[in-house]
Formats: sequence, C-alpha cells, structure tokens
Amino acid sequence: MAKIIDDQAKHIIKLVGGHKTVAKICACDLAYVYRWTYPLARRGTDGLIPVKFHKPLIAGAKALGIVITPNDFFLPAYGRDYKMGEV
Repeated sequence: MAKIIDDQAKHIIKLVGGHKTVAKICACDLAYVYRWTYPLARRGTDGLIPVKFHKPLIAGAKALGIVITPNDFFLPAYGRDYKMGEV
C-alpha cells in the first residue's frame, strides 16, 4: 500500500525544502512556520497551512524550480505516490 502523508504542512514543507525556505517564501517568522505542524493544544494549526500562504508558496516554489500545485494542499495529494483505490 502507498504511504500517504496525513499532514498538509509537513508535506508542503518537505516539498519546498524545509522550514527556513518556507519562512523565506512566506516572509514570516521561522517559529510561525513550525507552529503549522503543532497540534491546536500547543497553539499550532493542527498541520494546516493558513490559506493566505497557499499562493505565495506555489509562486515561491516555482521560482525555486519546484512544482507545487493547489492539489498538493489537499488529500490525497499529500502522498504523491498515492494510487487510485489505495487508502
């Protein structure tokens, strides 16, 4: 069975090249990017990237030669090796 990453933030951060790169693209503090991966109980976003950063991340990744599409922000795209019928 294909492995599916169940966390939007971790998936996008990994695709772009790390927390520092994402913080630079989004022009935000590095700690804020880390908070995207924390649960709500720890004042995080529960693995979700705020919507206002989706377009900047797509454009910033493209400038770095990394292809990210809007679909990468939604399941089942988190697991790029996802195959139809596998969950």
